[in-house]
Amino acid sequence: MSGPGNITDAASPVTTVTNLLVGETIVRWTITSGVCVTTDDEVSIRVYDPNNPPAFAGLDQELCVPQDSVFMAGSSLIFPAVGTWSVIAGAGTPVNPNDPLTLIEQIAIGVNTYQWSVYNGPCGSSLDEVSITLYDDTTAAANAGPDIELCLPITDTFLQGEQPPAPAEGTWTLIAGTGFIVNPNDPNTQVTGLSQGTNVFVWTLEWDPCPNNGILTDTMEVRVYNPNAPLADAGPDQALCDATSTTMVGNVPEVPGVGTWTQVLGAPATIVSPNDAATAITGLGVGSYQFVWEIYNGLCGFGPPSRDTVQVDIYDGDAPAAQAGNDISWCTPTNSAVLVANDPVFPAVGTWTSLSGTGTIADPNDPNTAVFNLGVGQHDFLWTIDNGPCGSSSDQISVFIYDGDQAAANAGPDQQLCTPTTSSTLAGNSVTFPGTGQWSVIAGTGAFADASNPNTGVSGLSIGTNTFRWSITNGPCGDTQDDVTITVYNDAQPSANAGADQQLCTPTSSTNLQGSAVTFPATGNWVFVQGSATLSSSRQSQCNTQRSHRWNLCAAMGGR
Repeated sequence: MSGPGNITDAASPVTTVTNLLVGETIVRWTITSGVCVTTDDEVSIRVYDPNNPPAFAGLDQELCVPQDSVFMAGSSLIFPAVGTWSVIAGAGTPVNPNDPLTLIEQIAIGVNTYQWSVYNGPCGSSLDEVSITLYDDTTAAANAGPDIELCLPITDTFLQGEQPPAPAEGTWTLIAGTGFIVNPNDPNTQVTGLSQGTNVFVWTLEWDPCPNNGILTDTMEVRVYNPNAPLADAGPDQALCDATSTTMVGNVPEVPGVGTWTQVLGAPATIVSPNDAATAITGLGVGSYQFVWEIYNGLCGFGPPSRDTVQVDIYDGDAPAAQAGNDISWCTPTNSAVLVANDPVFPAVGTWTSLSGTGTIADPNDPNTAVFNLGVGQHDFLWTIDNGPCGSSSDQISVFIYDGDQAAANAGPDQQLCTPTTSSTLAGNSVTFPGTGQWSVIAGTGAFADASNPNTGVSGLSIGTNTFRWSITNGPCGDTQDDVTITVYNDAQPSANAGADQQLCTPTSSTNLQGSAVTFPATGNWVFVQGSATLSSSRQSQCNTQRSHRWNLCAAMGGR
């Protein structure tokens, strides 16, 4: 016999063994058959301790790769009680399955469940389980999924987080806005009760005890838009003088809509705060700028972002005033002209308008535009530069089309008057405008009632010859002139008096005649009435003659 105990009758096959203790006692029964074979057999008597601790597999453990083995911490045994480790879930190999402190190797990533079973004979058996969770520190970072956009009246949705590989798990939390998370550990949980605006959720991964498993949290937004939110309004166009900055007046988008300013025209400027409806714009110079205010309202109502454009024009306060150029003169058959005004400084705009006459302006905003269909006469055009808030200016130009068929100047027939008449009416030919006619005094005296009237009256004529010139100025068609003479005779001229009769005695054959004196322009003239003689001068009131004669005085209108 080995172990404690007393055999009451060792020779009896049926005997009592007493004084057994907790443990194992082995008793051998031997049969001796003389010279025959001696045989024996053993029996084990195990006494179990009812105070043997119930099975306890130890505390759950969390491990991180590359560790893939662990020592167990099962409850101790009082011999002859026996404990055995077995794999319930996952993987793993107990090195010594009956050792409560055995090493388990080749643990799998995830949750591994092991059972510690204690057999305590007739005192009863017990078992317990322990979980060994092995985490993978090479797993990717948390991924909360894409942002989600909704349109009222919808106020619930399903999130789209990424499930981490077991045994890791994720948890949703709300950090801004509103929303009820139906299942916080479900990456695709439903959330309800969302409000208009931005509702922010965080997906957090739990990877203990791995210390370096990347980013454990990720954030996503559920944006709920109002389909009736106002469209983008960039505000009124702006016109400024010598400004270098301005302030936008776009409309504020309804949350969670976002507005963004961009520049689409003009020299590069600085948008101080692109998402501010009332942002400042700096770095402006003379010129034209366009800015677009775009409001993104998800896919609600109007679908893609709405846009509105505002124009900002910066005018030059030092820009030259309008200059229409010099007047233009042409002669028919020419009936068109090219105007020559100064260029406006952009964004100022110049515009031609017709003030009088005829003519078709080819391009009213071109300072060097052509004008067609001009008739004979004067055509007035106005060049106006609109320089915005810096002010406007205008200048006028005239285009004169002269008549190439205008008749040459004709002052009319000469005239003769007798005092007391000292005035008359001239009879020059008419002039086609813009040609002009002008009377001038060449000899004598005279005052014109209207020197530009071809049929003007003239007064203050002096006795004698008065010569007047009618001059026609016809621009590039050429100038002509003609003279007319008005002769004024003196009605106070004495009647002709040939002087006293004379008697001569041969051999005297000559004498001096003594006719009355003549006042210019009247003329005296000696003619023979009877006889013959030679006159030294028929026009002199005193002359030598050798025969009878008559003294004729042409005093009235040159008559004799």
